Amino acid sequence: MRSDAIFRMLSYNVSSDGRNRCKKFDVALLPDIVGRLSAVRWLLLCFGGICLALGLVFMFLGATPVLGFMGLEVLLLFVVYRSCVRSANMFERLYLTGRDLVFYKIDRNGNKMMLSLNPYWARVENREISGGISRLVVSSGGRIVEVGSFLSAHEKSSLFEDLKKSLSISKP
Repeated sequence: MRSDAIFRMLSYNVSSDGRNRCKKFDVALLPDIVGRLSAVRWLLLCFGGICLALGLVFMFLGATPVLGFMGLEVLLLFVVYRSCVRSANMFERLYLTGRDLVFYKIDRNGNKMMLSLNPYWARVENREISGGISRLVVSSGGRIVEVGSFLSAHEKSSLFEDLKKSLSISKP
């Protein structure tokens, strides 16, 4: 199942007593912007070319400061593009094995974090904050981690339900 910002794989193994046991829950989370970066890059190059051409025309007409201001606009858009690229490098993975619930995260600065939680004691909460914003939080043994901060509210609630179901199935 593929959504804009979420890719999940979920498989179940049926035990001998007929109950569904969660064999594996594996979800990889990526920001939505990843698929659109090449289009944004081309748009930025076209805009830069147009600004350069217009700036040169105005410079030849005697309005030399226009070229500098248009260059400043292109530079500002490039900084915004680089920020989007850094955000696109974010990655989160949450997987459940028989003994551990593992959370692996690479933030926008490239910092890596890995946290292993006990699935028996793990608690999943979808906390509502004002304005329709929610936080998906997993806690276990005094350790708390926010999952999918870049996901939409609908995607968080879908992930919440899937993870809650997998955790409840995996408990004896």
